[in-house]
Amino acid sequence: MDDFGPVRVGGTTVCLPTETKIFQSYDGAGFRTPIHRTLTVRHYDVNSPTFVGQLAAAFASDNVMLRETGDGLRYLVRQHGTEERSVATRGNHTVRSLIGGVLVDPNISRPLSFAGLSYVNLDLFGRGAQLNVFFGGVFGQASWAIPAIAGTKWQAHGKVFAIAAQYGDRVFRNGREQYSENLLQRPGSLSIGVLRSLTSRVRLTADYSLAITALERTGNTSRLFEMPSDVVDHGALLALDADRGAWNLRGWWNPVRRYRWRFWGLPSTFDAATRDYQRYGARITRTMALRPSVSSRLEMSWMGGRDLDRFSRYGFDAFENPLHGYPTASIRYDRGAVVRSATAWTTRRVRIDAFADAAYVHDPGWASTARTYPGVGAGVESAGPFRTLVSVEWGYGFRAPRSGGGRGTQNARITVYRGF
Repeated sequence: MDDFGPVRVGGTTVCLPTETKIFQSYDGAGFRTPIHRTLTVRHYDVNSPTFVGQLAAAFASDNVMLRETGDGLRYLVRQHGTEERSVATRGNHTVRSLIGGVLVDPNISRPLSFAGLSYVNLDLFGRGAQLNVFFGGVFGQASWAIPAIAGTKWQAHGKVFAIAAQYGDRVFRNGREQYSENLLQRPGSLSIGVLRSLTSRVRLTADYSLAITALERTGNTSRLFEMPSDVVDHGALLALDADRGAWNLRGWWNPVRRYRWRFWGLPSTFDAATRDYQRYGARITRTMALRPSVSSRLEMSWMGGRDLDRFSRYGFDAFENPLHGYPTASIRYDRGAVVRSATAWTTRRVRIDAFADAAYVHDPGWASTARTYPGVGAGVESAGPFRTLVSVEWGYGFRAPRSGGGRGTQNARITVYRGF
């Protein structure tokens, strides 16, 4: 979207772009990130007599330069040992990183330390496929994407996630924690599917998913509590995405059938109808470029379900569905709405993030009506020693339940990246 303004050139007036807004999306293996760029030109120097010297100085500098070619914008890279530049015919499509850090979550028995290797390839085998793999000892994930299947408009993608550490699956009834029904869980999931663009703005996604959750007793679990077998869910996901400028809208439906579902829990509490359940929802996202150094993102989502139980309700966690400050699996809800906002301020070497979240959800274990759960957070990302990138993020949940009683919890994550 281009805005034009008058510019004096000699004795005449011409109209040239003064502000350009660009709405893009980065589609990587397992990730889709909206990008909102705003280019503002405050001054034009037309037909400057010093242009040749300014161009030569730019070529001799260390600044990033691009040239518009028949194949689009291409980097102009410095030749080794000279001040001349040439068009880069092929970029580096692989990124290797050492990643380490610690996750502090009140619902995980001890701080979760992780260290491992990340590998990203944006042009696997020279065929345009993308691969993103991370293995950090206690948990790992991998995702891949193929931009075109046999030259068609269909794309393929997949994702797998597993965690070796156990964390609590807590039960609340009328606002009181039921220690005799608490369990330990270790989840893992896999999904594979296809995507097709229906128009330049609308996309259809169809996925198959397999989720497996291993369960164990805690030291307080009652002997009368019948342990369920490992929860194995076979599901489908149908989703429709639409983009318009800075807005993105997504609607989705997730029907699931469980494998070998049988009685579990305390007597007279099992519901056989929960063998099959459905989840569905919608999400709208808006990106904003507030200033050249300040950007913001607002996300609003609504979700509901049918025949949901303890193991199929939605839950906030530190990986897939975070709510700043709230421990993993502390709130389990069957319907509700969530608003998330993030604002980033960037200087030359530091990025500062501010987060504000609010969930208005119905948790059957806490109240007969929906409740509001606000949370805030902050983060800092900066260059560190030895060519590292250090990221620190903190959150506080005002109404998060503490394991020892009361309200208000904190969580934090520290991550260090080192590319090579």
